[in-house]
Amino acid sequence: MKTEEIFGNTNSIDFISKRDDIVELLLLCNGFVEGSDENCSALLEKVGYYISYTETADFARLCENRYRVISVFFSDKPDERIIELLYGCRRQAIDSGVLLRVTISGLPLLFDSGC
Repeated sequence: MKTEEIFGNTNSIDFISKRDDIVELLLLCNGFVEGSDENCSALLEKVGYYISYTETADFARLCENRYRVISVFFSDKPDERIIELLYGCRRQAIDSGVLLRVTISGLPLLFDSGC
């Protein structure tokens, strides 16, 4: 599967969900995602775009004191390299005041804290 088919435009938000006390940016990945350099680069670019969007005035107006979440959904378990990249993105998201969540086949991925 081509990178564009997996991640779409890396300079766009796939979906925004606003409910109760949460604003959630959703990144949907369909099918198995290989850990190729091209896929890793596209994923980092897309997640980086999502994080930088959360720092804009437009997003701040949308949030109005709501929790901010970026959720990455995989229909199939991706390559371990993809999971490692997302693990590395957590700090950047937290520094921007956003929770980064990953879901694989409907189940949340719990990152090991290293403790």
